[in-house]
Amino acid sequence: MTMHFDRLLYRILAGSWGRFALLTGPVSFEGVSVPDPVGIYVHIPFCHSMCPFCPYNKVLYEPGLASRYTRCLQSEAKLVLSGLGGVKVSSVYFGGGTPLTLPEAVESLMGLMRPNLMPDAHVAVEVRPDDVTPVAVSRLTDAGVNMVSLGVESLSDEALKRLGRSHSSAAALAALDILVDNRRLSVNVDLMTGIPGQSLESAASDMLRLVEYGVDQVSAYPLMDFPFTHTRSRLSLRGQCRLLGALAPVGSRGGYNRSSVWTWTKPGAPKYTSITRKNYVGIGAGAASHLGRCFWLNTFSVEAYVDAIMGGIPAVALSTCMSNQQSALYRLFWRCYEGDFDLQAPEAQAIPVLPRLVDVAERLGLASRSSSVVRLTDKGLFFYDMLERYYTRRYIGRLWVLCRASAFPASAIL
Repeated sequence: MTMHFDRLLYRILAGSWGRFALLTGPVSFEGVSVPDPVGIYVHIPFCHSMCPFCPYNKVLYEPGLASRYTRCLQSEAKLVLSGLGGVKVSSVYFGGGTPLTLPEAVESLMGLMRPNLMPDAHVAVEVRPDDVTPVAVSRLTDAGVNMVSLGVESLSDEALKRLGRSHSSAAALAALDILVDNRRLSVNVDLMTGIPGQSLESAASDMLRLVEYGVDQVSAYPLMDFPFTHTRSRLSLRGQCRLLGALAPVGSRGGYNRSSVWTWTKPGAPKYTSITRKNYVGIGAGAASHLGRCFWLNTFSVEAYVDAIMGGIPAVALSTCMSNQQSALYRLFWRCYEGDFDLQAPEAQAIPVLPRLVDVAERLGLASRSSSVVRLTDKGLFFYDMLERYYTRRYIGRLWVLCRASAFPASAIL
């Protein structure tokens, strides 16, 4: 895809040639229309070792900094909950980094948020195989956690070494046994695909073993290319297409529903996803928020975040107020990630050209329509995957490079 295609597609869908601009500035809930309910994302950036393929905001664990960070998470959570007022919280996701480097933070934040939680709220935590013990799992469930995502990445010891992971395939399966035995938890397992040296057969075999295990969801994400990651996929466009083609039948034969481009969910199980919420507030260093038309991003610097929160000032690095069509396009992008959208939904109706584009997509075999619901075909999901990878490199990648270079950038023009 070229820049000309990118600008043209944006012009068609968003109704503007203008670039997406974020500027330095604090965000006040007084100027934000807060929908009901909202999701909350909490970022815990600490890790005991650094995986070379991981692009997310993270730092090595240091006890003193971790202790101060925990206090700041509590302070920011109180401010967020105060700003939300009586608005209910539909989901809480703890991501990282490695959230279980700070189990006490998970427990204390859940205590603060419990009065706002909806009865059926998803409360989810990312865990590594090394973190999973019966005691740790008991602490999570006692705190109100009902979903976990286990970062297995691969069931091949050779592939795990290439990824720089500290656990073995045997340790991953032992952790999975503990989690599956706990009937209070819904279990998602993350796999990485496109690992250098990994065959299609190996990737499909990993997924098959997890389906046979009966986990609630398998997320088979491809390695993404960022300027600051060191382990990258070498798959060609044709290779990516073949990979999707190898994984999809494994999920369908196991009776799983394809719940997004790269995820398969057991019927009746909740979907584990932290990125498709329509409205959410982020807490912690590098956490993003999207409420109504407002989008903002906390500073990536853990030290700067701590200094800001302890100093009683916002830790927001960049923010923007999107136009109606920009906001609708953002939401529609993530509906397509899940594989379908409703033409009667507000985000679809805000884009006047969308029905004509759906007609074209149907003729090209990219989508099918039943009444007002549009579903992406396997071919359409692959096309979306190409678009999402391009978006990740050109927009998210550039934004994260900027935020890693400066705690509080003056602006970001994307």
